[in-house]
Amino acid sequence: MRLVRPGISSPSARTCRKWALTFACCLIFRVAPLLGQQAGGVPAAGPKVRMVRSVAGTKGEPRGGSYVILDPRTTFYVPDDRQVIVYFEWEAAKGTHHCEGTVKGPNGQLAVMSSFDYPATQTKFGGFWTIPLSENTSPGLWTFESRVDGEFAGELRFEIVSAKRPADATKAEVLPTPAEIYTRAVAAVVLIEKLDEKGQPIGVGSAFFTEDGSLFTAFRVVDGAHSLRIQLADGTRAQTESVVAWNRRQDWAILKVDTRKNARLPIAGGKSWSIGDHCYWLDTKTDGGRVISDGQIVGKESREGWGERMSISNTFNTAATGGPLLNERGEVLGFLGGALPETLVPRILPVYASDYRVAKRLFWDDDAG
Repeated sequence: MRLVRPGISSPSARTCRKWALTFACCLIFRVAPLLGQQAGGVPAAGPKVRMVRSVAGTKGEPRGGSYVILDPRTTFYVPDDRQVIVYFEWEAAKGTHHCEGTVKGPNGQLAVMSSFDYPATQTKFGGFWTIPLSENTSPGLWTFESRVDGEFAGELRFEIVSAKRPADATKAEVLPTPAEIYTRAVAAVVLIEKLDEKGQPIGVGSAFFTEDGSLFTAFRVVDGAHSLRIQLADGTRAQTESVVAWNRRQDWAILKVDTRKNARLPIAGGKSWSIGDHCYWLDTKTDGGRVISDGQIVGKESREGWGERMSISNTFNTAATGGPLLNERGEVLGFLGGALPETLVPRILPVYASDYRVAKRLFWDDDAG
């Protein structure tokens, strides 16, 4: 098919508040010494205390402005496991918040954790507690309850087992570094120039190769073009007038490009993201170079016929539109773009990305939009 399409409005990148997450909390379990002190804040919405997520494991580390549990699980084995780390993220109004936790054992025993005050300048913040385990720790189901400003703010349950730890329970997830994610993404992302009938550029955007060899981009990157000039990661160029499938409302398009040597990005599993997750993408410099940016998924929009959009906490420029949105494993969650019609969006807009799997599923079910 030809690429010439009637023009549609495409909002430019909106400014969103960038947030960073640091941590501070203190914890005493029974008579154990203080093991750590960290907490932090990130922007979100909502005036009431609400738990965003909770997770437990035995290993964790700060990474990319967030805290990552490296071996998430809910069963722990005594005496092999020496500790349980419980991590919470909450939403609440800005201001100083008193955060505390309690843990209840299977026999009804209750331990009060040491608390901390966090002066939140943004409305999302998180903290973790480290709970030592010993041979005397009672086996059974334990419940950790968090409270913010005296209000219940979520709980997490985990099981203590008096048994040898299975080998498959010790596999910590080794996440790629931002540098590794950048290297993989750059190799799979291409620059697209939108050309008119005279071969003159009238716009620029990005696209990326997926693991099945498809070249995926936002529809607005190709909308109104007579042809496309594609610059691959190695500097070679190709030109095409072929679009395999597209959906104007959901703002995605799949292109046909004859290349087999380009790197490809893996796709994240279904329902693999949630509000508050850390994410990465490639932005572009004025000279066309790529730089890695990161932020969090801070919201979502779902409109009938328009698909699902993720709101991210930072901006990207026009030339990055159509590029991949990646999780902490370097897997594709979505793509930068996802414009909504003006009648469906609020006056102050977040930066949108579209869910890749929604678009891909619709491609197989309905080849045109």
